[in-house]
Amino acid sequence: MVYGENAIKLLRLIMPYLHHPLRRLRAKLILMLYEGRIDYETFTELYEQTKYELGGTDVKRNNALAAAARATPQTHTHGT
Repeated sequence: MVYGENAIKLLRLIMPYLHHPLRRLRAKLILMLYEGRIDYETFTELYEQTKYELGGTDVKRNNALAAAARATPQTHTHGT
């Protein structure tokens, strides 16, 4: 586990490898708070918007099957 300044350094190092949009946004918000570009109240308001609803949709994962089904060509494999 890392804390404080070491946590911020680690977050900066892993930022290029965060591909999930909400995780990337959360990391950016944390860095903005640490750098003093936003205050704690603004951070809290914005961070709350990135939280998942229990059983709700996930921006990246839960819609993949539906997107794949729409993109698949509609072919029939039975009878000619």
